[in-house]
Amino acid sequence: MDWDASPAPRPVLLQGLGYEINPRGPKIFIYEFPPQHILWGVIWIDRPNNVILWERITSLRIRTLNPEEADFFFIPGDIRGCSLWRGKFEYILTHYGRYWERRGGKDHLTSAMGDWGRCEGTWTPDSLRPFDGTPGNASTPPLDWAPLLARVTMMTHWGLTADRSGPEHAGGFLSCHKPDQDIVIPALVGDYFSHFAEWSIWHPKRIIHPINKTILASVAGSLCGAGSGDEPPCKDKYYSFGVREALWLTLRDKPGFQVVKRAPNMPQTMAESVFCFVPTGAGYGKRNTIAATLGCIPVVIDDHVAQPWEPFLDWNSFGVWIPEADINATEAILRAFTPEEKAEKMRKLHCAAMHLTWSSVFGSVIAGDSGAWDAVATLVWILRARARNPGVPDHRLREVDPDFDAFMDCRTLVPGTAAAGAASPPMPNSAQVTLVQPAAAAAEAVTFPRRTFTTAAWAAARAAAGGAGGGGGLDIALPGLGSDPRAGAMEAAPGGGSWVVVPGGLNLTSPLCLHPGGIVAYSDATGPVATVEEIRKTHSPENCLPRNVNRPAGFTAGGSATCVPGEPVASCAVLV
Repeated sequence: MDWDASPAPRPVLLQGLGYEINPRGPKIFIYEFPPQHILWGVIWIDRPNNVILWERITSLRIRTLNPEEADFFFIPGDIRGCSLWRGKFEYILTHYGRYWERRGGKDHLTSAMGDWGRCEGTWTPDSLRPFDGTPGNASTPPLDWAPLLARVTMMTHWGLTADRSGPEHAGGFLSCHKPDQDIVIPALVGDYFSHFAEWSIWHPKRIIHPINKTILASVAGSLCGAGSGDEPPCKDKYYSFGVREALWLTLRDKPGFQVVKRAPNMPQTMAESVFCFVPTGAGYGKRNTIAATLGCIPVVIDDHVAQPWEPFLDWNSFGVWIPEADINATEAILRAFTPEEKAEKMRKLHCAAMHLTWSSVFGSVIAGDSGAWDAVATLVWILRARARNPGVPDHRLREVDPDFDAFMDCRTLVPGTAAAGAASPPMPNSAQVTLVQPAAAAAEAVTFPRRTFTTAAWAAARAAAGGAGGGGGLDIALPGLGSDPRAGAMEAAPGGGSWVVVPGGLNLTSPLCLHPGGIVAYSDATGPVATVEEIRKTHSPENCLPRNVNRPAGFTAGGSATCVPGEPVASCAVLV
């Protein structure tokens, strides 16, 4: 095929405004589609990650206008609902076909923020036809988009790697995640940032007002279906893979546990818990991100579901991953941890929480967080490591790339200061654990070798050795986070040890501001446009987010914590 027979016009990027690309890369080419191919459905509002990723990639100084030097190609859009994908693929193949074929499309990135990631089944043939101004146009047969979409790298929340479907849920519970291709990113949970500022144990104000953890483990939410008030036995056996139902049946009356359908203040309950159950729902769950950001050790009970940033993070190192087959031993497992082991998990959780939080979008809610390790920076570093080490599987990137390995450890732990703690029995990996599908578990042991589990056998061995954690489970040390939030200060790490507050990244002229703790209101699209001078009044260290920006109501402004609202992205702080 004669690629590039009709070259697309190339935009000029901030001409004369001093834009310089970050020399560390990765270099990302963003497709500039004609307006008729980039219309969004109303459902897009439900997943604002799409526009925020688009805005942050634009403002991070990793955008290139030269496709020849691009490491990746970003396709604005989302497969949840109609985003006119037929027109997008035709545009790409017509104008940039040689770059599509260069790596088979795998270096093309897009988002899939629906409940079931790339398995989201909301498309119809009509939604794939190009829009020519005539509603219901059916003059052209739909493009066979499925093989093209299969090549694209998805940034998604749903990491299911085994077929767990059935007659009633054939689509959403198929194997939706492609290891070494797709990237499981944390949920944005922007609606919780005001709660994080109020209740996170990592927040600087906890130096003066620490949170007492009075609950061993908790979870609140629907048991049998999204928004359902039904109690078990549940008719929908696929919801949460039955995990929420099992937790309610086995733990709701046990001392130290709060397993309820509703909580008057769920963030407060989670912050006051040592452990937080983070089950899935109808598809992906967001409690894993919420728990980590609030400072609660996440308890994962989801077989064959990759968690955010796997395999770059071992969730069992800062959380507890229990096989579904051992769910009846959950209480024994959680009570088996010693205070030292829980403190060590909290120390590691502090770093993981920064990777899971979108602080460069909304502002910091974690002491020591400059935005240089947040979710956006983590995505950039994963892409950077992939570009630096072509052909290396994801699970080996930390091994072969010392800079990436240091980044994933947040670079700041002072050697020799970590709490020693008692040694734990080795945790088994997925190849040694009875999971739903043994063949899938064996494959996961190869693609996720860092993934380990805490099993009933581990708890039994601990009890037999007399090393149980005392039964109560609430004896966890939570020292203050320090008294000096300034860059370069030393802070006590949870569980012992020290962290250094490092200035945030390259060319950062000021530390990332704290999230203001209030709800940010955006005007309707028909409202008046605020001037830069007006916006600056609310863009201060005490109140970092813009408040009267002319955007559709309900949309959050990606990059608002690092960019001056209303000014070119050349003025944005480079955190990565």
